[in-house]
Amino acid sequence: MANISILGLGAMGQALATRFLQQGHRLTVWNRTPDKAVPLLAKGAREVKSAKDAIAASDVTVMCVLDYAASQR
Repeated sequence: MANISILGLGAMGQALATRFLQQGHRLTVWNRTPDKAVPLLAKGAREVKSAKDAIAASDVTVMCVLDYAASQR
């Protein structure tokens, strides 16, 4: 299975993360608001402290943010 990171845990990020976990992928997550990771941690995801750490942790990174400006933070 792949090592996947998701940056942004809004509705789309949560849905993708849940599906990746269901398929058995190793998942690393990061969100500006750490509380959004809690349900995914209970399902087996790993949380990191920064977007940089999430990118470094995986072969594939999925970014689910509101707009381009949010991706620059």
